[in-house]
Amino acid sequence: MDYFQWGKISMICHSMSSINGFVFSALFPEKVDMMVGLDVLKPLARTSEILIDNYKRSMKSIILHENRIKSSEPPCYDWDELVERLYNGTNKSVEREACKFLLERAVRPSKNNPQKYYFARDSRLKISYFYSFDEDVLLKMARNINCPYMFIKALPSPYFEPRQHFDKTLEIMKQNPHFEFYEVEGSHHVHLNDPNKISPMINTFIHKWRPS
Repeated sequence: MDYFQWGKISMICHSMSSINGFVFSALFPEKVDMMVGLDVLKPLARTSEILIDNYKRSMKSIILHENRIKSSEPPCYDWDELVERLYNGTNKSVEREACKFLLERAVRPSKNNPQKYYFARDSRLKISYFYSFDEDVLLKMARNINCPYMFIKALPSPYFEPRQHFDKTLEIMKQNPHFEFYEVEGSHHVHLNDPNKISPMINTFIHKWRPS
């Protein structure tokens, strides 16, 4: 925001990014003019004991990833292997055909193994520093969100936590008069596999709050 000199931002986020969008909207409500979240509403609710253990493991994990980045090129695979690894790595949530499009921007050719590729994503981003909170904190964060906010939940995609934690936060979010909630049939990656299921409602939401 500082680089582009933006006073506010609009966000369309999926999964872990949707968690980040929720947190940013709660901490800096004056900086968000609208938010669209896909399939994951918020950080996961965890007890303080579990949170402490998670933070400990995350610290160890990021040091491990830092050392790997410095020491060597990531593991390399041929193209068909990459497709299968991504397909299975998402628990088959992304269709194989869609995997090919994701890989075009997610891999780089190996310098050491001709005809092979490696995942170019920053593995440190998978470390869950801010993806879990105490539930009381989450509920207070939800109350702090006041921007136009749309959340789309894919079914039967999992909730990744006991359903009651999701429902508590959802009820608070519904108190925001600018909040919209929808459910669509599809996997965790429904926006990739069948974008026409969600694009009309997202377009309507955007035009509602930012008329052309």
